[in-house]
Amino acid sequence: MKSACELFFLLIAILKLHTAVPLSVINIFAFLVVLPTKTQL
Repeated sequence: MKSACELFFLLIAILKLHTAVPLSVINIFAFLVVLPTKTQL
């Protein structure tokens, strides 16, 4: 659970850094959604 929270905060930081790159943000979100789904399954 700790790792998931840390990754989430890390993603937020990356989002703030890549505000000028919407495509990267979308890719990061997609990866963030797919990763936990695979982990649960």
